[in-house]
Amino acid sequence: METHLGRREGDENLAPQSQSGKDETSSTTLDSIWIEKYRPETLDDVVGNDQVMRRLRIIAREGNMPHLMLAGPPGTGKTSSVLCLCKQLLGSRWRAYTLELNASDERTIDVIREKVKHFAKEKRDLPAGRHKIVILDEVDAMTEAAQQVTVLPQHHLFFLSMQIRRF
Repeated sequence: METHLGRREGDENLAPQSQSGKDETSSTTLDSIWIEKYRPETLDDVVGNDQVMRRLRIIAREGNMPHLMLAGPPGTGKTSSVLCLCKQLLGSRWRAYTLELNASDERTIDVIREKVKHFAKEKRDLPAGRHKIVILDEVDAMTEAAQQVTVLPQHHLFFLSMQIRRF
């Protein structure tokens, strides 16, 4: 049953309310909560670019994963698709084997290099035949020097970008 601001019954705890019953959070916060609550869990849950989704399903099934770059406008499912792929490849402990950096927040070469290097050196009990995964979201916002960072080859990289620029 729909209620105020598109919330359903049982979603009362999603946003704090004042004594007057009005939301104290912005609509952006409500949108973010809704987005996380209904984010796809598997690649079969993702609707969109059939050709890309077909390829991601093959990668998940076969486990033969190259480095990937997904580019497209905001809100088209790049991050959700990659997270679903991570879950399907790495199982229930996928978060322990995945490093996700938002390159628009962590955009300098030192931050990228240190976080990735630290993650790469950590000992993890990965599922057989699997590798750790590094996701660089909004990679187009990284500094030019940070984009040149080389990473150890035994890890898989995902680059998510809203735009591609030619140099």
